[in-house]
Amino acid sequence: MTKFSSLSCLTQYVSSSFANFNIPIRPFHRKQYRRVISHLPVFITSVLALLCLLNLSKDVHAQIVVTNLNPINITATSATLRGELLSGGGTNVADATIYWGEVDGGTVPGAWANDEYVGNVTLGVFITNVTGLTQGITNYYRCFASNAYGTAWASDSISFLPMNPIF
Repeated sequence: MTKFSSLSCLTQYVSSSFANFNIPIRPFHRKQYRRVISHLPVFITSVLALLCLLNLSKDVHAQIVVTNLNPINITATSATLRGELLSGGGTNVADATIYWGEVDGGTVPGAWANDEYVGNVTLGVFITNVTGLTQGITNYYRCFASNAYGTAWASDSISFLPMNPIF
């Protein structure tokens, strides 16, 4: 921290600090220095409070979080694919889609052979029934959710094998 022995030193320091910004600084009267110095703590506190508020506003809305759940009701040609909306960001709803096919498309919508728009879902489990599966061929699926607060993919795809149920 810089210490100033006199008001003229302070004027010189301030003038040299702003010289590169082409801001003319004229010498203050002694009373003006006192007024500026007396308001400085309030100004700094206000700026810090504003910065804290802006920083906190980033954390107000959590990210959207969606996950895959294991499929159920698997037959030779159909299955019920399930996902779960764990967080909707700043809301409890999001549009959910389940992408599926014989090739894992990762997080690229166009790389999936099929997609099933589940609809606007609330926090919790959502499902869709898919048909037209080929027995004995591994299939993959991954859930996706989006709303005004962002988008999210389930962390990994799930694979399943359509087979006739064994009784």
